[in-house]
Amino acid sequence: MIFTVFVAVLAVLGCLLEHRLDKNKHKKLRKIIIYIILILTPIVVFWSYFRQEKESKKEFKRQQKEFETTQKRFDEIKHQNDFLISKNDSLNSQLDKMRIGQEQIQRKLEPFMQIAQANYPALSEDEALNMLATHVSQTLDRMQPKVICLTDKTEFWKDSNTSLIHNIYYFRSQYPISLRDISIIMRFDGTILRAEGKIVGAFVVEQGSRMIIDIDSKGFAFVTGFLGVGNDIKIEVISNEPLMNPSIKMSPP
Repeated sequence: MIFTVFVAVLAVLGCLLEHRLDKNKHKKLRKIIIYIILILTPIVVFWSYFRQEKESKKEFKRQQKEFETTQKRFDEIKHQNDFLISKNDSLNSQLDKMRIGQEQIQRKLEPFMQIAQANYPALSEDEALNMLATHVSQTLDRMQPKVICLTDKTEFWKDSNTSLIHNIYYFRSQYPISLRDISIIMRFDGTILRAEGKIVGAFVVEQGSRMIIDIDSKGFAFVTGFLGVGNDIKIEVISNEPLMNPSIKMSPP
């Protein structure tokens, strides 16, 4: 802008020299004007150059700063993009594993699906599988070895000499199989005087049977290591009064 004004001033001065000032009458003034022009011209040129150079450097720094900001933002976006790509690859890998696992489960379930559909043809696949699972669970539960109380053999009698009441309980394996690590826990609403337990029947194998009376004398725990096929556990509880509503816990359940 200033350089343009200076050029305009030079043009005006040149016009004065050529048309307004007489060469003979204003000879001295013409020289002064020429000297002024000669002095100011390089000053203005150099000043304009350095000013333009300063503006150029300032503009370069501004552009460089904008470039660095843009580059930083680009790096952030690239980092986010790399993270998203890595996350996507991880999810795809998990989906592939889940798909493979589902296919393996499907292959393993295929025989059961065929059995379920054959036994429950009127039901959908899921309903048929649920019905088959329920049936298998119930069957396995029935097949689990467990000890049971023979309620039909339970008896009570009173000793005419001592007036003590004898409570007799019998236990055995639910199925014709031997049991190991049996425990029978009974609690009563009255006090017991004595409790005895033993294995009865043919070919009795005694393995560490013992009776443990509770501190409050209202219950006991009978444990034994083995109960063979055809043998029963006989427990006799003696008390002064009838023992009503006994609670029983047995293992194997």
